[in-house]
Amino acid sequence: MTAASDLETCPYVGLQPFLEEHREYFFGREKDQRIIIANVLASPLTVFYGSSGVGKSSVLMAGVVPQLRRDRPRIPVVVFREWVGDDFQQRLARACIAAVKNCVADAEPPAENLPLDELLRACCESARETVLVILDQFEEYFLYHEKTNAPTSFEAQLARAINREDVDVGFLIALREDSLAKLDRFQERIPNLLSNRLRLRHLDADGAAEAIRCPLEVWNRKNASTPPVSVDDDLVSALIEQVRAGRVSVGRRSGGASLRNEDGLVEAPFLQLVLTRLWAQELAGQSRVLRRVTFDHLGGAQEIVRSHLGAVMSHLDETSQAVCATFFDRLVTPSGGKVACARDDLVGWAGPLREHVPRVLHALSEQRILRTTASAIERPEATYYEIYHDVLAAALVDWRNRYVEKQEREAASRQQQEEARRRRQRRLLIVASAFALITVPGWLYSFTQHHRAEANARAARVAAIAQTDPARALDVAIAAAEETRRFFLPTTPEAEDALRQAIRASGYEPRTADFGDWVWDVAFSPNGDRIAVGTRDRKATVWNLNTEWPDASAPSLSFDQDVRTVSFLGDDARLLVTAGKVAYIRDLAKPEIAAAFEHGSLIYDAVAISADGKRLATAGQGRDGKERLIKVWDLQSPTAQPLAVIDLSGAWVMGLAFSPDGCCLATVSVEKGAADRTHTEVWGIATRKRLLSLPNRQPGDAVQFTPDGRKIVVAGRDNRIRIFEPAKGELDEMLAADAVSGHERLDVPWDIDVLAGHTDRVRDIAISPDGSRIASASGDQTVRIWDSATGESLLVLKGHRGWVEAVAFSADGRRVASGGRDNLVKVWDISRHTAPVHGVAFSPDGKVVATAAADGIAKIWDVSGDLPALRFTLAGHKGEVYRVAFDPTGGRLATASFDNTARLWDVATGQPLEFIARHGDQLRDLAFSPDGAYLATACADGHARLYRWNEPGAESNPVLLPKVRAQKFSQIMAVAFHPGDTTLVTVSSEGLLKRWSRAGEELGEISLNRVRLGDVAISPDGSRLAALAPRALYLWPWADLAKSAADSQKLIGLPRNTYCYSVAFSADGKQVAVACEDSAVRLYDAQSGELVKTMTMHNGPVGEVAFSPDGTRIATASADRTFAVLPSASDDIYRLAARLRQRSPSGGSD
Repeated sequence: MTAASDLETCPYVGLQPFLEEHREYFFGREKDQRIIIANVLASPLTVFYGSSGVGKSSVLMAGVVPQLRRDRPRIPVVVFREWVGDDFQQRLARACIAAVKNCVADAEPPAENLPLDELLRACCESARETVLVILDQFEEYFLYHEKTNAPTSFEAQLARAINREDVDVGFLIALREDSLAKLDRFQERIPNLLSNRLRLRHLDADGAAEAIRCPLEVWNRKNASTPPVSVDDDLVSALIEQVRAGRVSVGRRSGGASLRNEDGLVEAPFLQLVLTRLWAQELAGQSRVLRRVTFDHLGGAQEIVRSHLGAVMSHLDETSQAVCATFFDRLVTPSGGKVACARDDLVGWAGPLREHVPRVLHALSEQRILRTTASAIERPEATYYEIYHDVLAAALVDWRNRYVEKQEREAASRQQQEEARRRRQRRLLIVASAFALITVPGWLYSFTQHHRAEANARAARVAAIAQTDPARALDVAIAAAEETRRFFLPTTPEAEDALRQAIRASGYEPRTADFGDWVWDVAFSPNGDRIAVGTRDRKATVWNLNTEWPDASAPSLSFDQDVRTVSFLGDDARLLVTAGKVAYIRDLAKPEIAAAFEHGSLIYDAVAISADGKRLATAGQGRDGKERLIKVWDLQSPTAQPLAVIDLSGAWVMGLAFSPDGCCLATVSVEKGAADRTHTEVWGIATRKRLLSLPNRQPGDAVQFTPDGRKIVVAGRDNRIRIFEPAKGELDEMLAADAVSGHERLDVPWDIDVLAGHTDRVRDIAISPDGSRIASASGDQTVRIWDSATGESLLVLKGHRGWVEAVAFSADGRRVASGGRDNLVKVWDISRHTAPVHGVAFSPDGKVVATAAADGIAKIWDVSGDLPALRFTLAGHKGEVYRVAFDPTGGRLATASFDNTARLWDVATGQPLEFIARHGDQLRDLAFSPDGAYLATACADGHARLYRWNEPGAESNPVLLPKVRAQKFSQIMAVAFHPGDTTLVTVSSEGLLKRWSRAGEELGEISLNRVRLGDVAISPDGSRLAALAPRALYLWPWADLAKSAADSQKLIGLPRNTYCYSVAFSADGKQVAVACEDSAVRLYDAQSGELVKTMTMHNGPVGEVAFSPDGTRIATASADRTFAVLPSASDDIYRLAARLRQRSPSGGSD
């Protein structure tokens, strides 16, 4: 919270981005500055991107620009970021002219109204130097300005300025990483658009240390007359540790990407905020040292960041807080970014509190929570407000959710106290409703509004809890709907959306059972029907997953110590259990112990069973650090003596794993013991010698070999997972040879992948049977699923309320079981998509849905029940799968991929057919003809193709529809067959709709003057045509296209602050649905164009929408990695939610 003038008293800037006047206090980015300057001077275009809050603007304003002005004073540097408003081009022109005047005082200024390329050419001539133009926060340009292909548009002018060889300009476009794809709108005009791009990562540890220490040195020099201020060394270390990327969370965070490449890096805005708070705290106490003890007293980095907004809000009165709750969520996009809102809109959203809004906005601006920004294109006179810094976006939403929840609790308390009066009111309403309508309309309106507000307050909670507690979210959503339904009032739109979100989340809700005490371990039976559970209350219990609760018919397996590990042996009949110092084999059909292996000291979790089920390994704690041994036992011929004993030289092993061939054991320890050791080693069983010592300096709790034996995966107590693979040679081959010879390799170079994302110790790991996935359990109360090849965090499974101690895969890899210190075991279905879902389609009978996703997978789901059930996973594409389509029989499915191919699949078996159609570029769409004889594809190479797919060789001999225009970058975006004749229609990125015969003859055209169209739909009766642009929906009678005249065009303007991707007609053709980036699906009347309903069921952009053939359900695909199949009618949504709650063992309570 330090302004430029405040730096006399504080050398840190808090959440405020560094400005040019802060340059002497800006440290840690010197290398980045040099790279940026070298690129911008050498290339006409540099794309500079990074995650939200990484410090892009700071490094440009306080690092790059000052260094350029210092080292190259004759080069004009233009910095522009004011994208809101229709006059931004004029402001950009003025900034360019001013930059030249600052360098060349007598320069003749060019006219402001010149096109940008001509203006910059004139600036270069006046300066007689290269002009550097930095376009900062460029993501806001896309937010506030529609795409246009007009030659006079800013986009056209910018492209010309970049492409012209006679304009000596270096452009740097800076934007958030999540907006990088939006540069696609320039792809047609700027060749090699992304060939020179730089990604700014978070601060490394050395840079963070400089950012802490060096500003103090500057401050001390400038304030030499006062005692110097210093910082404790251990505080520096603690700060760097606690503000690592992904470590600090103040609410929901956008996206789910892995921080694998950000391991050990530091989030600069959080660091500056924490330092600002420490500075104020120490100086208020007359201290001249920033101390670790003060930092700990304040609760550490996470508490400081979390309390920052809370401290500001706590100083607001109750009315002001209520005002904030009306619009905080409006200032945040669904992806967690910030969006500017007009002051008048903020006032309107406050309703009866509107008169207090100006005072609240002033207070929030003073505290740097909000700030004003420029006007929007359609309202140039308006004042706009936005969040001061992106890192506050999550905190604002989190505060609002907590505020609404608090208000709900208070309202519930008041409701309970007044229940008698309310019952009388309900009776009065039912008995005397007619009289009330006539005599007391004011009272009725107040009564209705009160319950609508109560319903909406409940509904507001659902989005915040749906992902972590779907059952509770369902309860709250039903309560929100019943708040009005019980008075025969319609469900509010907010409550209806809450039902949708809760139902969608219920599809991913884990099976849960409470075992009454801490859960130490879980294991699936080989057939996947049962789970064994080991608990602190000294029991091993078997949960039959075909029932809701633990299997009462299983024998009671009680022991004299905590049951630390459980495993099924070979089949479902025998269970291996470790308790205390002993490993037991129990036959589940018999009460007695079948065998016991006495280790001699406490085993804890260091137990492993060989892949062939023939051997058992145990490692003990030892006595006072002594006699720490690995013992290997024969499970086929149990005896009191082990087959092998390996002396660990004092290492306390917590994790133990057999190599797949059973020749070796990998260990991970929490105490290394004697000799030259690391925390992870591999031992030969036959030779009892150490074969490898991996370069792992972190203690850990679990270790596993991948199923192919080529990698070792280790869970560390530093919250990280490490994957070790020899840089040369194959690990399995090394170990097979060395296990016989006993040779220890000392010079093995290793490739190490670090998986970061957990915010507490990783307590257990498991690897899927096919080796493609890693599951991790953590003290941060989550389970994560990782891609073992890329290290990407695919899923974060939330719902535990304590440390998660154990995790296990089922034999088919579709499910993961987890157990923890909340006494719960959860069984998660992870067969879902692990990347944004692009496409969705119903089968002709409406009983099956297919989905397409960015994970390169299509899936077939049974949707005949209340929730989708996976039938098949279709793997074979080598790129993202974008669209899916069923043939008219429902027996075949077509998939379109970014790998430039279309494939066919048998829906009954999930098996691929021989048909693979290869294209010259990415596919955008595909569709079957009504008779099923033809498959049409839309391609980014500018062509649509028709295949008689069932004929031999059809994939290599399509009917190639002529390219719509000669432009190099023209793309066919969508294709659709007319349901009543033999023609089809295509739409292009140039705004052309064309009607074609199956022979490739052009039959009609409508041109929208280079509007970028993205999708097309034809009504089921064939009478109407819809075409979708990012912010506009066009409707025509089909006859208009047939005669190439848009005589009856209806234009529906879509919201300006979002993009829309997909359009579909309802089954009766009366409504048209549009899927949009702001998480919403909008329904419009196909005749009048009026908005009927806005539906929100996702937490991210909606990429496609489809109606079921009977019109009763809507399917959606979203970038939040989920899809939904939900009733379209409000009453049906409520009834579905009620059915789901009845099935849930935890349902029924609000």
